[in-house]
Amino acid sequence: MSKKYRYIALIPILLLVARIGDVALNMELSSGFYKSSNTEYHLAQLAVVIIAAVMLSHILKNYTPPKSDDIWLGGTGFVLFAASGFALGYANIRKLCEIIRMHPFHHFFMNREQLMQIGFSGGQFKFEFLCAVVGIAAAAWFVSVSLPHFKGQTGLNGSRLFALVPVLWYCLRAVSMFVAAPINSRDSVAVSIMVSCIIMANLWYSIARYSAFSENKKQLQRISVCAFLSLVFTVAICIPNIVPLMSRAKAADAIMLAADALTAACGVYIADSIIKRSKEKTDVQ
Repeated sequence: MSKKYRYIALIPILLLVARIGDVALNMELSSGFYKSSNTEYHLAQLAVVIIAAVMLSHILKNYTPPKSDDIWLGGTGFVLFAASGFALGYANIRKLCEIIRMHPFHHFFMNREQLMQIGFSGGQFKFEFLCAVVGIAAAAWFVSVSLPHFKGQTGLNGSRLFALVPVLWYCLRAVSMFVAAPINSRDSVAVSIMVSCIIMANLWYSIARYSAFSENKKQLQRISVCAFLSLVFTVAICIPNIVPLMSRAKAADAIMLAADALTAACGVYIADSIIKRSKEKTDVQ
C-alpha cells in the first residue's frame, strides 16, 4: 500500500482515545448506559470510519491477489495465532465453568416453564453454553494454525473447513448478545460488542473463503475492509468495555474482549500479508 495512505491506520488509534474518554466521562460503568445522548458525535465517528473503509477499498481495487498458499505469516503471525487460541480457550473455558457452576446438569433438561418456577427467566444459559463450546473449538483452530510453525512451515495451514468454526462462534455470540442485551440503544457495551462480533464473523468468513475458493480482487478488498473495521470496532471501541465489564464482575467476558483484540490482530496481520504480496505481484506484472 502506498505510504501516503498509511494515515488510515491512525483512525483506530484516534477512535480508541475518543472511546476511552467517552467511557470515562459519559458512561455509567455499572449499567453501560450513557449519561447523556451524543448522537451527532457518534454519527461523525461513523462517517469517518465509512469514508476510510471506502478509500481503502478503492486503493486496493487494482491489486492482483496472490494464491492463498503464497501467504507468508512468519514468526509474528504464528505467535499471534497461538496467543489468540490460548486466550480464547481460557476465556471460553472460564465462561463454561461459570455456567456449569450456576446451573446444575439437570437444568439443561428443563423447559422454560420449569426454569421460571425455580427462579430463572428462560434458557438463555443453554445457548451461552453452546457458544462457549463452539468458542473452545474456535480456540483450537487458532492454535492449530500456529503449530506448523514449529515444523518449519511458514504458510497459513490447517483445515480450511475447520476455518469456518470461528465464523460460527462469532455468529452465535452476536445472537447471544442480541438476545441477552437490554432493549435500550443507550447500552453502549452490549451494542458495541454485538457489532464487533458481526464484523469479526465477516472477517474470518472472508479469510476462509479466500483460502478455500476465491483469490480475486473483490475478496482482497473485502478482507482488507473487514480487517480495518475489526480494528475500529473490536480494538478501538470494545477494548475500553473491559472496565465496565469488570465493574459488573464479568471477568470471563472481559477476558474474551482481550482475546477478540488478539484475533482481530491476526486478521489484520493476514490482510497486511496479502496486501504486501499483492503489491509485489502487481509490480512484477
